Amino acid sequence: MTQEHDDGNSFAHRLTIFSTSGGMVGVCLTGIGLIGVLSHLRAVQTVAEELLAADALAFLTCSMLSFFALRDRSRRRRRVFDLTADIIFIIGLLLMMIVCALMALSID
Repeated sequence: MTQEHDDGNSFAHRLTIFSTSGGMVGVCLTGIGLIGVLSHLRAVQTVAEELLAADALAFLTCSMLSFFALRDRSRRRRRVFDLTADIIFIIGLLLMMIVCALMALSID
């Protein structure tokens, strides 16, 4: 694999993580609002709002790290930003899956 091809793939990956994690912040905030309405209507208490707030912060951090990786010229720092952003993104997705499971169990 050539260096240019690897750099192009890394740049595309950074852009994808940046835009997707930014969108996921909006999804989390929408979820917090919907859970608030559901909790008010059904008098259901859940930790899902707090978990989604933490999830939104995780995705925001991931988005910022991807942005820094896009702007940084140091290959070594870009790799650290990329790896950290990837790990936080996966953790955010897992946390969102946990919130979905909690909500599915509390609706019944």
